[in-house]
Amino acid sequence: MNIRQLPPLPTAPEGGKKKFTVDLSYTGPETVKTRLGSIPKDYETSSGREKVVDIFFESKPPEASNPSGKSREIWRAQPLYAADGRPRLTTIQETITATPYSKVKNTLGFGAAGGVVGGVVGGLIGLLAGDGGTGLIAGAATVGGLGAGLGYLRAATDRVKLEWQETPIVDHKLVGYRYEVDEDTSTDSDGNTQTDDYEHEFRPLIAETKVGTYFKPVVVHYTESSKKPESN
Repeated sequence: MNIRQLPPLPTAPEGGKKKFTVDLSYTGPETVKTRLGSIPKDYETSSGREKVVDIFFESKPPEASNPSGKSREIWRAQPLYAADGRPRLTTIQETITATPYSKVKNTLGFGAAGGVVGGVVGGLIGLLAGDGGTGLIAGAATVGGLGAGLGYLRAATDRVKLEWQETPIVDHKLVGYRYEVDEDTSTDSDGNTQTDDYEHEFRPLIAETKVGTYFKPVVVHYTESSKKPESN
């Protein structure tokens, strides 16, 4: 199926200016939650050294545990296959909510980010001029105000709509895990830094194989001026 054969999606009310919710059904892959294997469970030690290393199972079974014998199971939604080897499709029911950007959140968020950047730049300029404190305050206020204005404008012109998006059907395989050791420190009242422990963390390395595609409805953001969509 190509995108021209897909049914039209509901039109956003009020030109996409307001939040709306719709119940939709579409054809997608039939999947089942499948155990891929296991990786070591996170743990802590009193000594060690920082490092990051990727460990692969290669020809071994995808099972591993930490020195205490504890592990964490890894699960993913795997596609089911028909007799001809192609992914099986089914009807998916989904409730989708499209929400334009909030004027308040964008104004505060952009303003805060701008204030941090402006404070750093203003502080450096102030230090060169001999008054770092004043430069920091002035820079934060100026750039923070500009950021707030941009955030408000972004939200004020934001619109939402629904579009069909071609999406890959993916088969997953646990191929290994990333092993990372981080030193956990703290600072006492005298400003001295000390090591509390070493945190051993493990994250799965999963190979994804594209076995097909389907179309699903997604929320996209766009502005009145550009009309260029921005996927959620």
